[in-house]
Amino acid sequence: MGNSIFNSKDITVKIALNFTVLFVALLAGHANAAFVHDYDVGNWHKAVHRGSINTKGAPDSIKLIGSNTLNPRLFKARNQDFTIASMGTGLVTFDWSFRTSDKHGARFDPFGFILNGIFHKLTDNSRKRREHGTFSFEVHKGDVFGFRQRSINSEFGAATTTVSNFSAPVPIPAAIWLMTSSLLGLFGMQRKQKMI
Repeated sequence: MGNSIFNSKDITVKIALNFTVLFVALLAGHANAAFVHDYDVGNWHKAVHRGSINTKGAPDSIKLIGSNTLNPRLFKARNQDFTIASMGTGLVTFDWSFRTSDKHGARFDPFGFILNGIFHKLTDNSRKRREHGTFSFEVHKGDVFGFRQRSINSEFGAATTTVSNFSAPVPIPAAIWLMTSSLLGLFGMQRKQKMI
């Protein structure tokens, strides 16, 4: 009789623990989605050099428009950067869609992501005028990351890249950690009692 009561308590604790883990995962996933909360577009740093960054599509998407000038004295490399410090440790994931009217494609107008000041190109050097993809990279809390539309020569047409389906890590609220650790402690006590 004692064993069956203990087993039902043990099962109840396991169910509660699984529910909490699922709740935390759902909460973290929901909090990460799109340009919202900690990652609201108003919290990002814009560095614009004769191009633009359009955030009107937020929270679903943002657009980086490269530099394109008709003045030969201004034909030089320019970056449009959209950056922020990571609020947590984990994966940054996003979709990107690139297009340009430049006959050289992305060769002189590359798009990519920035991590702690280092640019990582995602477009290739082919003459394709349209490219797209999905990409993920790892960050640690405090890392500065973001997106860059680079223009190497600032001529022959501007490139535009749309970033969507963005998610990034956020810290799990302390109350959730407290609830989870309490349940883990309860589960540990139940297991210890079972061994005795």
